[in-house]
Amino acid sequence: MNSIEHRLRYESRGRLLVSFAAGDSGIWKIDRLSTVIGDTLPVAARLAMLEGKEAQPNGNSNWILRGLTSNVRYSNHHEVDEPKRRQQVLDGRKPRAPH
Repeated sequence: MNSIEHRLRYESRGRLLVSFAAGDSGIWKIDRLSTVIGDTLPVAARLAMLEGKEAQPNGNSNWILRGLTSNVRYSNHHEVDEPKRRQQVLDGRKPRAPH
């Protein structure tokens, strides 16, 4: 196990491990890649999001970004309230007025 895998395993307690795998499959289409700093990521057509420790990208991934969900305390009110509002609409419930 390399140092990144060890750190993710240790830090993932109570958090959700998420992997973004770029390749030929995935629900999202990649329109463009823009490098901000460092080397450019290899070109890929699609992006898959995999959740949990057991989720493994297929062997045809051009690149994989892994991370952990963060605590809501690092989010602003809009980032927390907007997804909740949208979920209520999707569930057929009337959204509550913001406080």
